[in-house]
Amino acid sequence: MSEGSKVNNLMTEGSKLFMSKGSKLLDSMFKGMAKASELFDSVAKLGRQVFNSMAKLDDDFIADAINQPGPSHVTTST
Repeated sequence: MSEGSKVNNLMTEGSKLFMSKGSKLLDSMFKGMAKASELFDSVAKLGRQVFNSMAKLDDDFIADAINQPGPSHVTTST
């Protein structure tokens, strides 16, 4: 086998190896991005739940304050 053929074979094998490793790297990156997206969605959902709970507590607090009887020292004259 000539030197040129050996170099060509080595380059071909190197290219195949590089492409297979690159493909595995891309697959790994896509999986990581999918997991990051799932995590972001979970955090966003939790944030909405916290916000809605705080808004409900605030509404309940305001409703309770409105329904409280007035001060006992206030008198009305008739």
